[in-house]
Amino acid sequence: MNRLASFLFLIILLLGAFLRFYKLDSIPPSLNWDETAAAYNAYTIKNWAKDEWGKTLPLVFTSFRDDKRPIHIYITSMFFNLFGATDFSARFPSALIGFLMIPLFFLFGKLYFGSDLAGLFSAFAIAFSSYDIHYSRGLWEAHFALFFFVLGLVLFRAGLTRKGREALVPLAYFSFGLSLFSYHSALVVVPPMVFILTLFFLKDLLKILNSFSFGMFIFIFFISLLFFEPRLLGIARINQNKLPKETVEKTYIFQKTGNHLLGQLEIMIPKYKDYFSYQYLFEEGNKSPRASMNYGGKFSKTVFFLAIIGLIFLIAKGNFKIFLLILFWFLLAPLPAVFSSGEPHATRAIFMLGPPQILAGFGFFKIWQFLRASSLRFVLVLLILVFFAKDRALQILNYFDRYDKDYPIEWQYGMKHVVDIVRDSKYKKVYVDIVRQQPYIFFLWYNKVPLPEFLSTVKYDYSSSSSFNTVFSFDKYQFGGWDWVESAPLDNVAYVVEPYKYTGLRRRTDFLNVNLVKYPSGAEAFYVVSVY
Repeated sequence: MNRLASFLFLIILLLGAFLRFYKLDSIPPSLNWDETAAAYNAYTIKNWAKDEWGKTLPLVFTSFRDDKRPIHIYITSMFFNLFGATDFSARFPSALIGFLMIPLFFLFGKLYFGSDLAGLFSAFAIAFSSYDIHYSRGLWEAHFALFFFVLGLVLFRAGLTRKGREALVPLAYFSFGLSLFSYHSALVVVPPMVFILTLFFLKDLLKILNSFSFGMFIFIFFISLLFFEPRLLGIARINQNKLPKETVEKTYIFQKTGNHLLGQLEIMIPKYKDYFSYQYLFEEGNKSPRASMNYGGKFSKTVFFLAIIGLIFLIAKGNFKIFLLILFWFLLAPLPAVFSSGEPHATRAIFMLGPPQILAGFGFFKIWQFLRASSLRFVLVLLILVFFAKDRALQILNYFDRYDKDYPIEWQYGMKHVVDIVRDSKYKKVYVDIVRQQPYIFFLWYNKVPLPEFLSTVKYDYSSSSSFNTVFSFDKYQFGGWDWVESAPLDNVAYVVEPYKYTGLRRRTDFLNVNLVKYPSGAEAFYVVSVY
């Protein structure tokens, strides 16, 4: 790169870092239950080499009986050794890999398109991607899967471009394996992509047969572990999110054929198309506030326009390997999400993040080449910046200004404050409402409860509420299972309830000590009541 390009790249890196690390522990407003579960399990791994269920160095973390993948938890435990166990350090690894995505996308453009300029614009596009910014700011296992996949693609190409770099090829296959172990969606996307990548570059790989063979051995080893530990196949998560039987049986095809698989296909095909709809891509994105920055779609119209230009130039140039590789990547990405119920889900379709930004870099590079005059190039850059800012700036500004106030419930805001209040030793028994789901994990994390102490007192919930309340009680804390209306004002007993339940307490006036936890907007979140 020349000096100007190097300077611009540095600016992109600095701004990308700011957007990922600024107020990391407060935007989103608090750790949600999945983040907190990963954080506490990372804490127990760091201190006892066991998960919260007492399993030593597991390949699968039972957690809420949803079988969490191991990679993000083990990586987070390493950062706890460096920075201590805090909300900020729990989110730090994801923010770091979000930052590292920027140079990775630069290298992708440089290695696959042979252009620093293509890489520079790809780096710019991912640095200011609202999709990636949001997923960088939470402990999302899906984000780790995407990172290791992109890292694998970069290492793979780097290992083939110059003699002496052959050792990078086994590292690429190792990175693909880490992606498999990071998130369930990778099981659908990564193996076919590795097969396509290997097939397209087989001629080059055979020239470095030893490195290629070692790399394939590594990847096959990761695949074999999926069968050694079948829970890695994500059966628990599939059962939690699969299409309801009643929904499938209402489909036209099922009623005509009686075939459940065909009935599911009737549902899945329109769901797959939804991921490529204008509404999802550019207007609303994910309807769940927790899985989206909101205030706009998942992708920039400007980036997408340049991506289409890039596709056209790839075809015109006859570079069908790269064209098909990126196209297959983008088309495979939504598949893991269409098998589940509900609206389009950005987390399960996270592998959609990447192809538009990469292709946009190539599109920008080819337009730049076409425009010979400096004045026209200046106009090109100015127009792109104006349209991109119009497209993304307000969304990003709203995210940092309003998101914590607009969507605190989605992030179980207030649980940390509740834990701080009832930690007081004067309370010998604490009853906690289960309205926010899995409340026990917040008490484990924010009290840093030693694992042996937890395992010696825990009672698990096996009732109908167990899917969202894994633990019934431990130590002095009980989660649900009492008649909140008849909550008795007893000495050394506290009750944690949501606002409408507080007003419904039969003996509310007997509770002389009332602590109100508020959302950032000022709305009521929880009441913590006791006699004194």
